[in-house]
Amino acid sequence: MLKEILNFGDTFRYAEKEYVYLAQVGDLVYALLILSEESTKNDNDMYEKKIANGNTTIGLVNKLIYAMVMLKTEEFKSRGAHLHYDAEHDVDDLSYDFIRCLEDEDKKKIIEAIKKEDVFPKLKDAFRDYNKSSF
Repeated sequence: MLKEILNFGDTFRYAEKEYVYLAQVGDLVYALLILSEESTKNDNDMYEKKIANGNTTIGLVNKLIYAMVMLKTEEFKSRGAHLHYDAEHDVDDLSYDFIRCLEDEDKKKIIEAIKKEDVFPKLKDAFRDYNKSSF
């Protein structure tokens, strides 16, 4: 199983995109997609426009489940990582290249976002008892 190979906070490349491994629940792998600097800027601009227009509902909208964290780990500095509706991957055909483990500061921010934001209930359950000082 993949959870025996990757640990929370490990980054990997899959299908020409970069991800942060979160957890595996059954046959599903939960991961954050690491955005390019340009996509990160575009997402931040969109978010700020929504806030400026008085729209504070970013969570569960049109079945889009979303949580974003700005990364500080050197290789990913100034890039965001986000979880959204297609972040569940079937383990059977998941072939990936390991990049590195995120720094503890990024892992702590991810745990806080998972506990605070509207995310998949099974993912929230997987992190319910996760202590951010345990790494």
